[in-house]
Amino acid sequence: MIDDLFLNLTTIGNVEPYDKLLVHYGILYIDPYSHTRAFRRKFQGHNRHDVLRFVSVTIKYAIIQGNAILDRFRYIPDLTIDGLKASHRDDLLILFTSLSECKTGLSNLCTTYEEDRNMLSGIDVIVTSIDNFISDCNNIGIRNNGINDTSDSLGDTISF
Repeated sequence: MIDDLFLNLTTIGNVEPYDKLLVHYGILYIDPYSHTRAFRRKFQGHNRHDVLRFVSVTIKYAIIQGNAILDRFRYIPDLTIDGLKASHRDDLLILFTSLSECKTGLSNLCTTYEEDRNMLSGIDVIVTSIDNFISDCNNIGIRNNGINDTSDSLGDTISF
């Protein structure tokens, strides 16, 4: 798992209502509310559209990583969670958990930008792609509390 990706996903998930995000050399940072935030962001060249674009690319990259692992289930008959390499299983669980938590942060960004329809639409598109990935994970037995046995083809239940 790429450390910067995990750091950025964690940062997105930790956004509170009225926080904003900023990008500095490929790393997301939380910019909490202050009276000078608008002036500071303007002076430093940070804006919501660039941040939303970076968040979207980050989420897409995480989903691509996860789908690369999930594709094994589409192309290898009778593959079980246990049949995955431990590193792939761990990466998939980390991505599933991180992206699930991102939904909370993105919801809080909706509170921050509640009057900007373009931002809300962009966030909605991102959340939909996360929901689709989570649904794919649920289909192979991954749930919020780890991996569950949902069918005979998944073998023994694993819980982390």
